[in-house]
Amino acid sequence: MRLPFLCLFAVTVALASWTGGAVAGEKEEIAAIEKLGGRVELRPFRQGNPEHWGTLILRGCKKADEAVAVLNELAVELRGADLSDSDLSDAGIKTLTKCKKLATLNIENTRV
Repeated sequence: MRLPFLCLFAVTVALASWTGGAVAGEKEEIAAIEKLGGRVELRPFRQGNPEHWGTLILRGCKKADEAVAVLNELAVELRGADLSDSDLSDAGIKTLTKCKKLATLNIENTRV
């Protein structure tokens, strides 16, 4: 009887990681970022692994400083950020210091 339960658990974990696996706090941050005109793409490290990494996309966003200000739980997961053609300022870029694993950052045509 344990085998069906384990199979169901494995499928649930795999689906959660495949769809991004965002937890409650991350989902709230993603919703706030989307409301401000941005988006977040979450991808699993490996299929079947609940851990994930993300990319923040605020290309052309007119409220980029506000959008990066909502980053808390997502900041840990972000590996990339595209803020090109947005209204990002020096104040907004300082907020990105929370993103300790950020590997790529595009700030072309911003106020920075």
